[in-house]
Amino acid sequence: MRLRSYTTGALTIIVLLVGVTGLARADDKQTIPFDVYGRDDCVTVWMDMSGLISSHTVEQLKDGVGVIIEYEADLSIPRRFLGNRRVARETAINQLSYLPVTEEYRLSFPVDSTEPRRQFVSLASTFQYLRDSIELCLLPMDSLESEEHYKLTLKVTTISLTDFNIGAGGGTDNRGSSVEFLFRQFLQLTGYGRTEFQAESRPISPAEILPVP
Repeated sequence: MRLRSYTTGALTIIVLLVGVTGLARADDKQTIPFDVYGRDDCVTVWMDMSGLISSHTVEQLKDGVGVIIEYEADLSIPRRFLGNRRVARETAINQLSYLPVTEEYRLSFPVDSTEPRRQFVSLASTFQYLRDSIELCLLPMDSLESEEHYKLTLKVTTISLTDFNIGAGGGTDNRGSSVEFLFRQFLQLTGYGRTEFQAESRPISPAEILPVP
């Protein structure tokens, strides 16, 4: 779908945008597999991201539509009356794209410039990496309080980088036409091209966070 007129006024634009809200709604939140353990003296969370890439997403990748994966991990101490006390939060952004000339998949890290991008010769090796190798270090193991219990909350969002997603990937530049501004607000309200995944642990004690090689 293309918006053919950019001069008919804000009301017309809003009507056109409302017309695609049925397509714009994100899927219901889904859970993702995860685990918490100690690695290199760090409380580490592993996440299986392979379920985020559907067959439709693969088709879009081959059509030149990349996908941003934003993930956030919160570790907190549950409190019955005062609310949870957060002790750590880590976030990361990955971008997955397809290289038609070499028929490879590329995973890059737009925010962390020190992390080398990775290229995979097949879809299977891409899925294997997303399933086995996504980890976040939350805080040092020795900072855990032995008498406390901790709760992990994960939130992962995929954003399809279609023509509709103006400024996808968290850009803050508000310059541009009034139409682009309206479109950006519309995307935020409807979640067009976005799918959310989430997971939450039960309260766990430091003794349950076992070290791994």
